[in-house]
Amino acid sequence: MVEFIQRISKALEFKRKATKELFAYLVYKEGVYCTNGEIVALLWGGDATKQVYLRKLLSDMRECFRDNGLEDVILKKYGKTSVNMDVIQCDGTPQDISKSYGWIE
Repeated sequence: MVEFIQRISKALEFKRKATKELFAYLVYKEGVYCTNGEIVALLWGGDATKQVYLRKLLSDMRECFRDNGLEDVILKKYGKTSVNMDVIQCDGTPQDISKSYGWIE
């Protein structure tokens, strides 16, 4: 579970189910910027046709945070995305997150 340090008290819901996994992956990376290619490789086995879908998920994620006054959670650079670990707090470890999504054995 991810908590936003003392700023909201409700659970956030993304429009798309895959957005939650994308956010979980960014949290798992602990603030390291991830390229769009890396994300596509992990979530869809490198299927380049999923780039457009990835942009929709990123937009969904940023919109959800922005609508809840959390504009500083997602950090973007050209072709790269990260999570601002200074403003979130996680229960468990990155390995727990990874195991729950099956990214590692």
